[in-house]
Amino acid sequence: EFSIGLIVGPSGSGKTTLLSRFGQTRVINWKETAAIVSQFRGAEDAQQRLTAVGLNTVPSWMRPYHVLSTGEKFRADLARRLETGAIIDEFTGTVDRTVACSCAHAVQRYIRKNHLRRVMFATCHYDVVPWLQPDWAFDTSTGRIARRGSVQRPSIKLEIVPCGTKAWAAFSNHHYLSEAINPAARCWLAHWGDNLVGFTAALAFPNGNFKNGWREHRTVILPDYQGLGIGVRLSDAIA
Repeated sequence: EFSIGLIVGPSGSGKTTLLSRFGQTRVINWKETAAIVSQFRGAEDAQQRLTAVGLNTVPSWMRPYHVLSTGEKFRADLARRLETGAIIDEFTGTVDRTVACSCAHAVQRYIRKNHLRRVMFATCHYDVVPWLQPDWAFDTSTGRIARRGSVQRPSIKLEIVPCGTKAWAAFSNHHYLSEAINPAARCWLAHWGDNLVGFTAALAFPNGNFKNGWREHRTVILPDYQGLGIGVRLSDAIA
């Protein structure tokens, strides 16, 4: 018994053949004219699954499958496949590598939170291994099995730089409350390597009890990078 198993190795090394011994990848059928969010077992199930695979943008939920980008299609299919005994080949093969690591982390959290069992992945990308944290991983290039805990999840190093309010345009659609921003706000961007991941802003907060007060105004982490704990750390850093 295990929660997550992984077969990893270069292309042509037999990953798919070995994966087939655990079962077959379920073919996902989508209704052409229906929003993807309507094709789950209910609203709560859809929200949990789509969030778990990093497809957190509500406008994307409302679109039919055929108009999604390649990366969005991968995540939508993955959301439908997450169940006990799932077989998932070519994991994260079609998405940006930083997004892939974020997705792997979110997926393993969903699997363990919902007590799914015997979920099998195969991939040629070694970078997702410490983020997926499989109970065991078989490397087809070496013939060795690594157990969970043998590889630690890397730390996330953010670079925070000041910016103007115009940068808010790239994040406004993802804010849960409002697309507006106060023109007097002081703003910052957060980068993870070459990837833009977050935005935060603060406003002066005059108060009779203390001087030079500030309050948080807007904080948004882009959907691909949510669930990694970046938001609270960004807020703490600016504070």
